[in-house]
Amino acid sequence: MRTPLLQHEIRQVIDLKKGKRFVSEYRAEMKLCPQCGSMNHSGFPEEAQAYVSYGSEIKRIALYFTIFQLIPVARTRAILEHLYGIRMSTGNLHRWSVQASQSLKTGKTKPNVL
Repeated sequence: MRTPLLQHEIRQVIDLKKGKRFVSEYRAEMKLCPQCGSMNHSGFPEEAQAYVSYGSEIKRIALYFTIFQLIPVARTRAILEHLYGIRMSTGNLHRWSVQASQSLKTGKTKPNVL
């Protein structure tokens, strides 16, 4: 007997593949255990931490522009929108720079940051 699906949660990861915008959608099912009555929820990949997240390739390109090429975050945001059609806030770009800096200081690099 199959356990009925109560609800599901959807998350999307926006990234680049072969130089074009690519969106991956993940769905996690929520079901009630018929034996114990507890709610069970399937997980998401590491890169899908929020309802809409950005993948590692777009992060790498954004960090390349802002840190290596010294392009201001507002201009980097405009470049990413113009080249790839990806609209994001300058806050995301700033947060990625801070995370990359902290990872380099601690010597702990996370795959989803760099």
